[in-house]
Amino acid sequence: MMGNVLGGAKTDMYRPYLHLFARTPYLKVHQYRKEVRAGRKVGHVTAIGNNLTTLESEVSHAVNYMNGVVDE
Repeated sequence: MMGNVLGGAKTDMYRPYLHLFARTPYLKVHQYRKEVRAGRKVGHVTAIGNNLTTLESEVSHAVNYMNGVVDE
């Protein structure tokens, strides 16, 4: 399962990365090290597992967190 991370209000992508790594270590966050601009693809989140429902939920949360849509 993969989800795209788009640039938005957050310009610091390192702190959200650390939070996600601590919260869900099996998620992989790939940052492209591009300048963050609104709507620009700056990375993606991937997860591998057996439960599709759980994967969808975790990847969706991670993408929304990295995009600044949710705070936790």
